[in-house]
Amino acid sequence: MESNEEQKFPQPKQVGAPSNGALPASPLKDPALAPLINSSPTLQAGLSQFKRDGIGVDWGSAGGGTYLDPGKKVVIDQNAAGKGERIARSLSHEIGHHGFAEPKDYSSKQAYVNNMLRGEAAATLSNALVRREILNHQGPDIGISGSGTRPQQYEAIADQQMSGRITRDAALNQIAQVFKTEQPSVAPSKTYEQYYGDYYDKHIVPWKLKQGRPEPGTVGDITTSDVKQGGLGPESHPASPKTALLPSQPGHTDHALYQQIKGGVTQLDAQHGKEWDGASERMTASLLALAKEEGLSRVDHVVLNKPTPQLAGGEKVFDTPRVP
Repeated sequence: MESNEEQKFPQPKQVGAPSNGALPASPLKDPALAPLINSSPTLQAGLSQFKRDGIGVDWGSAGGGTYLDPGKKVVIDQNAAGKGERIARSLSHEIGHHGFAEPKDYSSKQAYVNNMLRGEAAATLSNALVRREILNHQGPDIGISGSGTRPQQYEAIADQQMSGRITRDAALNQIAQVFKTEQPSVAPSKTYEQYYGDYYDKHIVPWKLKQGRPEPGTVGDITTSDVKQGGLGPESHPASPKTALLPSQPGHTDHALYQQIKGGVTQLDAQHGKEWDGASERMTASLLALAKEEGLSRVDHVVLNKPTPQLAGGEKVFDTPRVP
């Protein structure tokens, strides 16, 4: 996920919202969270990706916030214990951060700020999708992280993207334009646009001067303190539920591709003597995301790999388009 250059650069922490409650062994063991995970294929797929990537999910200190330590773990504020909606909201946000694949852009101040805001937008889109899935399963409203009327704006943009009226790239840009006016809890007197801009001026510009202006995207041995990313505070105002199509529903732009993958997964289930279940749904959601990332417009077969010295049987799932 991260380039070698970024691993040398201190990465931002993505911060969420605190709450109160008793402390289970880990956030994922919290009984209040279980039914919400079961209602969201996206949340299930994201947590599975965490596991594959070696990303842990641990409790942090009470009042310390919720954040992603890139490449290592998600830290959930102890105050969220017992509040499934808040844990689910935080996890859906961090899943979006973890899945944001655009490399950091240090070529200019504006490029850096735009990239950081698009990362926040990706996390917000993930939050909105998980929220919609839970609502469609008659679950509670976990809300969309944000302040004031911004969550309603995020929801409206996300609904357009989920229904295929705008592209994901357009949605990221639109959400970023709203998100830049939010105020981070670590610097409440500033907007996010100012916060990230100040970080660039304070840390990246001196390094570039010292190193002799590196090529865009090239980062060397920068040793500075972390900039925290996220941290909107405890308030998340749930927006009123609206009807937004999911890929599993007719009318969504990805419905045909979803149905093709679902058919392949159903065949796999039949070959192994099992019926369609939650695991099947999770696999379909994961493969749809993979197919989109690979730019596939059609999937004719879904197969499991055979055991190899490097991989156990079934550890890799391949969706293969038929050659014309």
